[in-house]
Amino acid sequence: GLSLFGPLWPFLANCATVGELVREVAHVFPLHTPAGAPQVEEADGGLVFVYDAVGEVGAPRRQLIELGIGVLVGEIRRRRPDWRPEAVQFRHAAPADLELHHRLLGPNLLFEADRNTVFLDAAALATPYGAGDASLAGAWQETLASRLAALDGLVRTRTEAVVRNLLPFG
Repeated sequence: GLSLFGPLWPFLANCATVGELVREVAHVFPLHTPAGAPQVEEADGGLVFVYDAVGEVGAPRRQLIELGIGVLVGEIRRRRPDWRPEAVQFRHAAPADLELHHRLLGPNLLFEADRNTVFLDAAALATPYGAGDASLAGAWQETLASRLAALDGLVRTRTEAVVRNLLPFG
């Protein structure tokens, strides 16, 4: 689960809904690692979670992308076991065997897409998640805001992610 976020986990675990969780993951991700660049885009009926690896990474990019999207989908399914995303897209080619992908992510997979995304519908986003303690969230927000402001290269990292998502795959 999202416990892989280490010291950020208590903050994320306090999110009141899945929608808040997804937005906060994208917001604080640079504190976890500069190797990933998640973004959220509002869309009709939900939102699109966009994820890509940034710069040189120590593992195959395909594995990092599938792990990131898989962890997010798995965390939602812990709250809604029968839920599957309406659409998942990957920039890379499909593996020879899609059985595991279909079991974890559902049937609506597109490979060799322009970017790596998962569409999260409004019902999934409204799913209760954590305690939603406003005072705890406020304290965490202050701490995290100062840490995010101190990150060197944040603008470069986010710019690279935007440009990478706009470039054709190939």
